[in-house]
Amino acid sequence: MKSDFIVRSGLQVTTDATISGNVTATAFSGNGVNITSVDAATLGGNTASEILTSASGGADTAYSNAVSYTDTAISNLVDSAPGALDTLNELAAALGDDANFSTTVTNSLASKATSANPTFTGTLTIDSTIVQDYSTATTTATDQTAVDTFAAASYRSAKYFIQITTGTDYHVTEILVLHDGTSVYITEYGTMYDNTSLASFTADVSGSDVRLLATPASATSTVFKIFKTLIAV
Repeated sequence: MKSDFIVRSGLQVTTDATISGNVTATAFSGNGVNITSVDAATLGGNTASEILTSASGGADTAYSNAVSYTDTAISNLVDSAPGALDTLNELAAALGDDANFSTTVTNSLASKATSANPTFTGTLTIDSTIVQDYSTATTTATDQTAVDTFAAASYRSAKYFIQITTGTDYHVTEILVLHDGTSVYITEYGTMYDNTSLASFTADVSGSDVRLLATPASATSTVFKIFKTLIAV
């Protein structure tokens, strides 16, 4: 050819073609096996077939390395986790699917008593059989008054430890109460006071409740601090 031959689009050769001189292209396609008489130096010292084979082998190696890297990363992530906790879904389920699990646990722990010097409020129930409670009552007359009650159907007996204060006079006593649903039996013991007795006690069944009744010795404000233990029927 006496001048350049320019192809504006693709050139497909389906049979033998002999070209003298240089061929410049942005890409070649085909299996490369039948590309012959190409200057090896141009191909970096390799034949076209070797280059394609090398490229294919490089792709295989890259794929194998990627798989190996991924498998190793997953293995390191799972480590020695038990089978029931080796997926993110299983971990989420173990946390109750709670996105705020840390806050939930922190709030729950905050509501628990400390192991050292715990403080309790309200009623303490032990195995649904024994209940302990604290209450106060104040009287300003000498009339008989119910200073405490408990459900007769739920509890058979009670033990009371009572501290009584009237002005600067103090009185402590312990009382046991037992009932059979109709009658109440009461005994008082361990009574102490610094000046004079500040109240006397009895008990009865009123409706569905057992009542602890106190008769103050003075119309002056009298405070009863009551700690009781109840035992279920």
